[in-house]
Amino acid sequence: MINFSTLSGIPNITSGTNIVRNSSLFLDTNGYPHIAWMEEKNGYLDMKYKYWDGTEWTHYTPSSIFISNNVVVFDQYSLLVSSNRPCIAFSTKKGSNQAIINLAIRETDQWNYIQKEVDYLARWVGIVSNNFNSGSSSSSLSQSFEKFIVTNDSNNVYIYSTDNNSINSLSSISQTISNISSFRICSIFGIIGMAYIDVNSIRFNFYDTINNTWAFSYFVPLTNSVNSETIIDLDVVGHSNYGVCEMFLSWISTSDIVRVRHTYVKIDDTERTNGISTIVKEEYDDCVAT
Repeated sequence: MINFSTLSGIPNITSGTNIVRNSSLFLDTNGYPHIAWMEEKNGYLDMKYKYWDGTEWTHYTPSSIFISNNVVVFDQYSLLVSSNRPCIAFSTKKGSNQAIINLAIRETDQWNYIQKEVDYLARWVGIVSNNFNSGSSSSSLSQSFEKFIVTNDSNNVYIYSTDNNSINSLSSISQTISNISSFRICSIFGIIGMAYIDVNSIRFNFYDTINNTWAFSYFVPLTNSVNSETIIDLDVVGHSNYGVCEMFLSWISTSDIVRVRHTYVKIDDTERTNGISTIVKEEYDDCVAT
């Protein structure tokens, strides 16, 4: 269990001398935090990583995971700790309309890098684990892939599988998201839950990694949601319990209200032979932001 009193005595894990751009946080199976971030240093972007070992913040050698040099790095990236190994997914620009999806995986004594070139600008990259064991009542589910990567451009959402040796195209869905301001994902018992903000609307969808099927043919808007409010930010978290997968969505609006939406997607049976069915329940509560 993490010792918060010890952590609070060491509030900063960087030197404070360089500008930090974004960060990604993940807890491992011990409840210890791992964090990745980018620093502006000498005109370049330097991607860093540290983790809490129970006593202090530490890092691997070398401390830098990626130094951009003359490469444009999109700063919407994602950290995952899977099987107690840190994995960082990020994208770099190649040419005017292409990108490279990068996956850095820490092995015993080094960072291994997997890359995939794509014919679009993958400005946002997220990574989740398959997470099959959370609430599962079946041991026969396929677990061929340990991790899944999700990216998007202004027209499509793309899903890739990775087995630590390659990044493989799995599926994509058309969706005009030119006004996107946030895109969030979570893993729910082999299902990837996704949501994003499009102007004053929140849209969501689910992808079943077992049957390679989408719950909906497009990202559907939440019912009874935002109305005339301007949404500032969004987050999602998933939970599963014997065949029922739940995605909780929360967002903050300019009216200083934090809204929480509870969304279920139901699996037809524990073997998942029929894929995802439709959304069976939605409910939400409001609370005043403090």
